[in-house]
Amino acid sequence: MAAADPLDTSLLEPDEVRFAKVLMGNNLLTREDFARFLTERRRFDTDGKRYLGDLLVDRGLIKSEDVEAFFRENNQRYLTFLDDLTEAAYLSRAQFREVMEDAESAVNVVNTLERRSIMTKANFIQLFSKRVNALRLGDWLLTHRKIDKATLEKTLNHQRVYRLEDWLVTEGLMGKEKVTAIQRKLGMA
Repeated sequence: MAAADPLDTSLLEPDEVRFAKVLMGNNLLTREDFARFLTERRRFDTDGKRYLGDLLVDRGLIKSEDVEAFFRENNQRYLTFLDDLTEAAYLSRAQFREVMEDAESAVNVVNTLERRSIMTKANFIQLFSKRVNALRLGDWLLTHRKIDKATLEKTLNHQRVYRLEDWLVTEGLMGKEKVTAIQRKLGMA
């Protein structure tokens, strides 16, 4: 079986493909950077918005141990919250028992949920954040001086990126004004 084309643009709108071709044709975007965008876009389309901790670790801005420390620190709250999720029918009684019987749950119940394909970290944290007044990962990292506010804001912006023009700006490859000017010339703006 042949490997997937790293520049498979089938997920993109025709204007986005045309925009990318013009940028690469004028040496404003490298083939490698475009392939990197497409990889992130495929991941976004498949898995949805990436979890903040994964983005920060992937970019080398924090260590995976920092994320684990956050989850360990909040684990007792998470265990208590599982009762609420079960009562609200987000988890079945069988899933609840399965999670509670897993030895890792005593240290990191969120990993157990994800490893057992019951719920993703992102979904759990979203539910938890809506119902419980606790520090979210970004706030925790700021409080523990693991990252600065500018890094957090940049990563949160990157977390929401879906279109090529936004990715170029977020990655610092091109300014918003230049992106807009090129799109105007192409009749896209």
